[in-house]
Amino acid sequence: MKINAPEAATVTVPRLELVKKAGKQYAEDFRVSEKLLEEIIIGFPVWAANIAPPIRTFVYENKELLKGKRISAFACQGGSGAEKAFGKLRSLLEIDDFFSTAVFIDPKDRQSEGNKVRLDTFIKKLKEND
Repeated sequence: MKINAPEAATVTVPRLELVKKAGKQYAEDFRVSEKLLEEIIIGFPVWAANIAPPIRTFVYENKELLKGKRISAFACQGGSGAEKAFGKLRSLLEIDDFFSTAVFIDPKDRQSEGNKVRLDTFIKKLKEND
């Protein structure tokens, strides 16, 4: 597996294993075991200040299972709108705030020091309870 930001590997690799298990389970029966959902990290592209429809559907269909979990979110955008999208996601989840958030500006095409700093900050926050 190639990780574009090697500094993220310490939090990414173990969490990816859980994502694989949850993804397989979700693909089989459209549900995810609660024990795989202690910590949730939702990542999405910003589409006109909105979350992507598949993310909205997943959250809507699993809202009860997501209640009371530690939820973090990151957004990737080419322009603006991430903060509005975070607000819409918080409303959909019925939460006051996320454990951690990060906004990455055009990360695929523009590797930047700003994105690296935001990633480092996001990772440090995620590690707080590891």
